[in-house]
Order: sequence, then C-alpha cells, then structure tokens
Amino acid sequence: MIKKYLFSVLVIVFSFVFVNGVQAAEPTTYKAAILMVNFPDNLTHIWSMQTAGNTLTEIGNFHNENSYGNVIIEGGVADVYGVYTISRTCDASGITAQARDAAMLAGVDLSSYDILIPVGSFDCNWKGVYVPGAVAAIPNKQVIAHEMAHLFGLSSHANFLNCGLVPLA
Repeated sequence: MIKKYLFSVLVIVFSFVFVNGVQAAEPTTYKAAILMVNFPDNLTHIWSMQTAGNTLTEIGNFHNENSYGNVIIEGGVADVYGVYTISRTCDASGITAQARDAAMLAGVDLSSYDILIPVGSFDCNWKGVYVPGAVAAIPNKQVIAHEMAHLFGLSSHANFLNCGLVPLA
C-alpha cells in the first residue's frame, strides 16, 4: 500500500512539474539515421527500409509528444541506410564506428546527423545501449525509443526504482 501511495505521489509531482512550465524556449531538434547492419555469420535482414523509416518517424512522434514539444527528431525512410556487414561485437561504440565507416565507404554523408542508430541482430547481454551520439539496438521500436531518451538526458532510472514483481501500470 505504501509503495502504491509513494508511486502515485511521484507521478503527480512529475506530472505537475512537466505540465506546468518545463517548456523550453525553443525545442531541440535532432536529425537521426538508422544504419542497418548484419554480420558475416548472419546475413539476415531484419527490417525493410520502409519499416525502419516508419519506425524512426514513430519514435520521433513519441518523443515529441512526451516532451511536450521540446524534442523534435527528424528522420524517416530517406534516413535509413544499409545493410552493412560489420564484425560481430557487443561494444556499442565499436558497432557505431563500424556502421558509420561502412556507410561512409558506401558514399553516405552522415555529417548532418546528430544521432546514429545501428540496428541489427546483436547477440549481446543487452537489447539496446546508448553512447554519446548513438544508440545501438535490436530492431525494436520501444528499445530504440527508450535508449534515445537517455541521449536526451533521462538518467538510468531503472537503477533507482525497485518495482518488485508486480508491474506498475
């Protein structure tokens, strides 16, 4: 009972803070690109270019709505590149560097992008991870949106809240 009460209080406090005045003078705009990757031992294509682009648009809409217009993510089907074959690794910085280098070698100019999103069938102990300027993730809209929120300044929230075995809705 106390946990539910405390959670309710936190929700009310955070709702009040975000609804009542945490509006940036100007929204922050990020340009994002998805870099589709696979590996020499697994050449499976997970998403079509259209699906990846639509996903990027949906993630942008989600962050714009949930930030009360403070975050704008530009990106769509025209901002999906690949599929690039890279060496298998679970290091997000290494994945990003390999994907970026492969795209540039293929003639893609990535200089206008703020966020690179390598997407592939990573066989790692994570579903998604963020590093400065990038999110490496499996092809899952919720995972990518979650990791992008860390790039926008949300902390590692899960380390601070023990919800027990019962999901909070």
